[in-house]
Amino acid sequence: MGWRSKSIWAGRCTLINLVAQTLPTYVMSSFNIPSKIYDRLDAATRRFWWKPKATEGKFLAWKAWDKLYLPKGKGGLGFKKAKDSNRALLAKLAWMVASKRDSLCMEILRAKYKVRNDWLFKEPPKAASPIWKAIEGVKSIIV
Repeated sequence: MGWRSKSIWAGRCTLINLVAQTLPTYVMSSFNIPSKIYDRLDAATRRFWWKPKATEGKFLAWKAWDKLYLPKGKGGLGFKKAKDSNRALLAKLAWMVASKRDSLCMEILRAKYKVRNDWLFKEPPKAASPIWKAIEGVKSIIV
């Protein structure tokens, strides 16, 4: 039970960090995910951590989940909350628009929504795509 039980926990931690929390990254970097989806992603992660073989039912959590979300240097396991990851990725996209990143996608977005120097302080347009609405929603992070 010594090293084997420790490696099982380490393997589970690695699976969560490298698979479960990485797969939705593409969608999270472009769209604002609904809070119900955040909750389901986080619940699936918690369930896999505490009781990996069961898909439903109760499980005993030995440590508060907020403690496990802390960085490894602060005693946590480095797990990421889905909502925080989504907002960070969208803020990166907003920063790419604001910093005039030279790419075809950014040029198209800036041209379509008439992004000027005062874009960060203007009201968002009423009719916009879901991607642009998500970018507008995180402008306050980069200001």
